Amino acid sequence: MRHQKFGWGAYKSQNKIPKTEKEFVLRLLDMIQEDAIRFRLSNLLIWYICKAGSQKRMYYILNITAIFANLLILIVNTVHNDIPCPVSLITTVLAAVASGALSINGLGHYKDNWMRYRTSAEVLKERISQYVIKREECKKRNQESGNDCIQFCKIKNYGEYGCPLTEELMNQVNEYVTKEISEWKQCNEKEADAMKKNANKVQK
Repeated sequence: MRHQKFGWGAYKSQNKIPKTEKEFVLRLLDMIQEDAIRFRLSNLLIWYICKAGSQKRMYYILNITAIFANLLILIVNTVHNDIPCPVSLITTVLAAVASGALSINGLGHYKDNWMRYRTSAEVLKERISQYVIKREECKKRNQESGNDCIQFCKIKNYGEYGCPLTEELMNQVNEYVTKEISEWKQCNEKEADAMKKNANKVQK
């Protein structure tokens, strides 16, 4: 049976290439046998992906709002003779909307948060992919050569029958999440200190 070529140079076979990120993540998580670990990683991935999506939407919504508000100011100034309302009032409101949207965008750090959440999601997917590849390789070796897989896995540092791979995966994930929490805490503390300094300057 000939394979049919489709999307991005891949080939359509019995194992179809996932077309969406959700489908890819679900397919990847299904390869983890332990329910507790699969649920833990699923919860983390869903959270990071959803947060990245919400931050991305806010970033684009606020920037597009500011762009349209500024464009409307130009249009109003061009056709001001045909507008019954005071032009200065309309342009002032539109300028306030544009300024407010950009200020909220900067204050919320939506772009930085979007990139950070997206990076975290990709790191987790990479860790899980490495785990699945190692485990499948160990499983294949075990089926082909029986007990020789133990020696192969030790040489590759995969662990006997892939069991320590699970512990390795969770250690990597927990280490990364702990690092992320520490960095977020430091960022929040820096922002709080900056706000206190600005407040003290205003009072003086």
